[in-house]
Amino acid sequence: MIHLSNYLINKPDATNKQLDSAKSLMNTGIVLAKKIRSLSLELKCRQTLLTNKLIFSKDTTGAAQGYNALIETFHQANDLEGEADCWKDHGMILRELTKDFRGAVSCNVKAELLYQKLSNNYGVANARKAISIILTKEGRLTEAADELSKAYRYFKEAGRGFEKISCEIELASLYWKMGNTQQALYFNSEALKSAKMINDDRLIAVATNSLGRQFYNLEMYAEALPYLEGSLASTRKTKSQSDYSIALLCVIDDRVKLKSTAGLLQYLIKADRAMPSVKDIDRINIYCSYGLVYSNIGLPDKAEIWFLKMMSTFDTLEKKKTFGNNAHLFLQTYNKTIGDFYIGAHRFEKARPYFEKVLALPKKFISPASESDVHLALYRIDSASGNYISGIRHLQKYHRLHESLFNASSANQIAGLKARYAEDQRSKDLVILKSQQRAQSVLVQNTKLERNITLGGIAAILILACLAYWAYRKKQKINRHLEFQKEKIDHQNVSLKSLLEDKDLLLAEKEILLTEKDWLLKEVHHRVKNNLQVITGLLNFQTSSTSKAEVLDAIKISRNRIQAISLIHLKLSNGNNLASLNMQSYVSELISHLRDVFDLPAQFIIFNKNIEPIDIDLKQAVPIGLILNEAITNSIKYAFDKKGGAISLGLKLIDEQTLLLEIADNGKGIPDDLDPFKTESLGFKIMRGLSAQLKGNFQLESNPGTRIAIRFPLRIAKKFKNFNIDRVNSN
Repeated sequence: MIHLSNYLINKPDATNKQLDSAKSLMNTGIVLAKKIRSLSLELKCRQTLLTNKLIFSKDTTGAAQGYNALIETFHQANDLEGEADCWKDHGMILRELTKDFRGAVSCNVKAELLYQKLSNNYGVANARKAISIILTKEGRLTEAADELSKAYRYFKEAGRGFEKISCEIELASLYWKMGNTQQALYFNSEALKSAKMINDDRLIAVATNSLGRQFYNLEMYAEALPYLEGSLASTRKTKSQSDYSIALLCVIDDRVKLKSTAGLLQYLIKADRAMPSVKDIDRINIYCSYGLVYSNIGLPDKAEIWFLKMMSTFDTLEKKKTFGNNAHLFLQTYNKTIGDFYIGAHRFEKARPYFEKVLALPKKFISPASESDVHLALYRIDSASGNYISGIRHLQKYHRLHESLFNASSANQIAGLKARYAEDQRSKDLVILKSQQRAQSVLVQNTKLERNITLGGIAAILILACLAYWAYRKKQKINRHLEFQKEKIDHQNVSLKSLLEDKDLLLAEKEILLTEKDWLLKEVHHRVKNNLQVITGLLNFQTSSTSKAEVLDAIKISRNRIQAISLIHLKLSNGNNLASLNMQSYVSELISHLRDVFDLPAQFIIFNKNIEPIDIDLKQAVPIGLILNEAITNSIKYAFDKKGGAISLGLKLIDEQTLLLEIADNGKGIPDDLDPFKTESLGFKIMRGLSAQLKGNFQLESNPGTRIAIRFPLRIAKKFKNFNIDRVNSN
């Protein structure tokens, strides 16, 4: 009855009827214990009844008095184990319901001492695990990991499978929060391996999801996907709607990061119908999933509806304390998701409050990876808003956190972890091989025994004995020949194995060198972009030291030119291809920047874009960006009156090797007395010089409006893209 009562209490989806049944079982248990005159069982029932009563009602009034009375009764009965169990339960109530962490630690320390007196190592390990949970809640992660490691060593040695896996998952979480990527991945991998050994679908789902999320946070999205999909499959078996909705959100988010959005909406609809969530706490993950899908298939209006529904539901549930101790995890997930959506839609000020809400959380609740993402987002928001000083500070914090997670050492640690598992697999194969050899040896011995019995029987007959002896000598000769051939084969196998190991080592070194090369190239783009941002910031400061309109205008033009180049390096550093630039995306962001700089209302100047999806080599991207900046700036400043007008931008392939760049407006046109090919205007000089650098033909027409056309040969872009760089340092 005690075990059945505890089982009903600890069920994740226990109903009120089941909770009432648990209470009834304990009352019946007390009657039975009195009938058989067992004081220890009666006290155990009263302890369970008190603990469950406090969990039901969450009313801790008189909790200390009730436990002290029980503990004293156990003490007088010399029942040390019951006394220890009471201290442990009292500590759990203080931890979960009253948040008295110091008192909870004290209770568990007393329980641990009593278990040590009883030589009950299982009780000692559980007490240390409980202390670790309390230290984690206080943000004392190093001490928590130390206590949990002691418990883990016992569970591992004692063969306690469930408790061992639970410790491995918790240790992985602790080391991840501490920024120790290698240990986090190691313990998660161990947890998954152990869960598969005992074939527990619930633990398999948790371990695979946790491992997938860690690869996801390392931006190794391709490696994360199989684990996240495996977690989703396991939650279908357990039929846990809560775990299923979380696993589905993780799969959708990862596939969005991989840009694998083809058929994703149909996939989500089918998965939602397969196990529809009923509770709001589960539906909120489905709302988030729909928002992500619609956002990434080009339907932002529908995406915003789902995201706002997600936040509204979250706020309602948070007020009811529905999320309990995990509220900070859900807050980070949902606020970062909707914030990223608004940044992608260039609605930066709309995104700011969501990231600031995450940053306002206590430091102990934010992992280095999450904090890094928030600072990068705030840097983008501040940069777009012209708040460059604040943006630079956020960027510096992002780099410090990012480098701690994604430096070369972390990459080597992850590679070492994979090598360790490969070595484990080789060790298993060696054990199997030795087992086969032992079986073969036994078979050979049995064969020899049969041969000796046969020879003994034939020895009775002289003639047959002679024939048998001749046959025996001949067989020996053949065996010697076979043994010689076997030695040659074994020697060749050893040589072949050595060659294969050398090959694997060379391939690993080659992959590391490629990774380092791409990482360095990406870092160059980061540094160039950062230096250009610093120069832009200095120019902004310079504007405050002068009031001359002519000087301010010159600074503004210079700042726009630098920004045009900086934007190229920003997109290269954030993209997967480090040497070429997608012009469609670049032109859109350049226009957005110039709109903000010149403070243009949307109806004043209309931009018509006809940009083909062409990847341009870096050596051509910078001149094109500067020409676009000069031409658009001239049109904005000189072409139009108060009624406004239109600027048309075009970039298309005339043939396989020639590009045509066009910038045209329907404004006033160039004055008759101005010869653009002889004028001393710096803007025209820059455009003519950059056209020559592109080896292009510069044409200018006026009447009506102004049209600039440049034909130039296309330079084939190199592809600097490596497998490891996407996994380790794509951020």
